[in-house]
This record gives sequence, structure tokens and C-alpha cells, in this order.
Amino acid sequence: MFSIRLLGIDRECAAWPRLFNGVGKALNVNLHASYKHVAQDEVLAVEDDLRSGRLQGAAVDPALAHLVPAMCDQLSPLARKLNLADTITVDKGKIIGHHTLVAGFVSMIMEVAVLRGAPSVAILGRGNLALAVAFALGEYFSPGRLTVYGDETDPPPWLGVLSHTVSPEFKSYASFEPADVFINATGNEFDVLLFEASGTVLRSTDVVYDLVPFAPRTRLLEYAEKKGCSIRHGSSMLIRRSMDAFTIWTHKDPFLVEQWRNAFLKSYGEKEAEEFRKAWLYEDESNPRRIGRRKSFD
Repeated sequence: MFSIRLLGIDRECAAWPRLFNGVGKALNVNLHASYKHVAQDEVLAVEDDLRSGRLQGAAVDPALAHLVPAMCDQLSPLARKLNLADTITVDKGKIIGHHTLVAGFVSMIMEVAVLRGAPSVAILGRGNLALAVAFALGEYFSPGRLTVYGDETDPPPWLGVLSHTVSPEFKSYASFEPADVFINATGNEFDVLLFEASGTVLRSTDVVYDLVPFAPRTRLLEYAEKKGCSIRHGSSMLIRRSMDAFTIWTHKDPFLVEQWRNAFLKSYGEKEAEEFRKAWLYEDESNPRRIGRRKSFD
């Protein structure tokens, strides 16, 4: 039995265990995942359960990933570089931290043509998820211009870990400018009033990603669609991250994305599930439906 604990600060993350348990059942893997809502100062409490063998692994909300390295005996190369670990496993008594955010984001967007040819990209947010997105963009896509928006304009502490190929500008939400790609990496629903207050920011040729994974239709995506933008949903990134975490914990191939999507849909009612299906069908116009073993970025 693989006992996994999923730690989140957003109660909607309770969909996580249904996803993992559903896939485990479909793949005949004896896995049990449970969810716990935690405050930031409670993350390290899972260490005792990991060291005692009561848990064989854990996953944490991106907003908590900077707290995990403190409990780990070892970090994967990427987790060590970014000082962010969102997936934890135990190997021969050692707690090992892994990073799946970058790979999840890259897998989500690598087939989207707009990210070729040095587009301008705007990241909304300055936290752990924004760091993963900025790192992925610098390492694998080389945007022509990268702007990071937040409540502050000073560079965040993580600026030094980015590739030399990208030099982001840091601006306040009050200073929005048009960009080819907007990515909500705040981890929460984005306040579209900030866009409206800035005048005409979104154009019909823009692509808008919302990395909020559990809402079938976010306010930002609804707003962007009305502006004629191409939109992408964060559930796809979550599923790809979950597939990587499953492999880290069980050392088994996660098989087809359809199995993960079906397990994810069973976590919701019929109306919400249909909204997710529509989002995935839309994305599949440019993305492959099947993803097997992928190159690991961790």
C-alpha cells in the first residue's frame, strides 16, 4: 500500500485524492491518497509520518513548496536549484524532495505555436508558481520579452536562479501592458478588474493561460474568451504534474493521459465535468492526446 498525503492551502485541492485514488484503481496500484488542509507553519508536521513509514510520499500546494526543502535529506537537481520541492518520497529512510511544476508547465504548453518565435509574455504573480513558469520560459522557450506583475516592483529573491537568456521586468498590476501571452501564476482566481482598470490590455490574438487547476471555468478565462483570446486551462498542468508524482512514488509508468482525465472528471458533477471536457477538446486541437514517458526536467 502506497499511503500518500496531499497538503493544500486551498480547500478545492481536496479533489487531489480522488484523482490519485481513481487512477490507482484503474491501474491496479494499491495506492491510498488523503488530503489535509494546512497552514504554512504546519507543513513540516508531515515529516514524522514520512520518517515513521506511515506515509510513503506527499505532494504539496505550489504555494508551500519553498517550505519543503527544510525537511528533506536530499533534493533532486531541479528542486535544489529552485529551492522548491512539491513532491516528496521516501527512499531507504531518506526523505527526498522533487520538483514537478516546471515539467508540468512545459508539457502543458510545448505544442502551442504562439510560444515559438520569441513572443512577449506576461506572468501574473511573483510566488513559487511564477518562479517555476519564469524558469521554464527561460530554459525552454526564450520569450522576446518577459514581464512579471505583482503588488511590488522590486525583483523577488528568486531572480538569481533564472537562465541568463531571460531578463524579466518587474511591474505593478497598475502598469499592465499588452503581451502575446498572459499566464496567471498567482495560484488563485485573478481579479479581472485589474485588467479593466488598465484599459485595453487583452487583444484577440493573445493567448491566456490560467494555472488555477480545479475551477472548470475561471473568471479570467471567461473574460479573455469574450475578448477573443485563445485560452488554456490549468487542469492540464495539474494532470501532467500528477502523472510525474505517481511515477516518483510508485516507479510505475503513468500510461495514458485519458486515464488521468477520466479519474479527474469523476471528482466533479456532470456539469463541471462537461466544462473540463470542453476545455481539453479545445486544447487538443494543438496538443497530442497521448503522452507516454516524457523527458524529466527534475
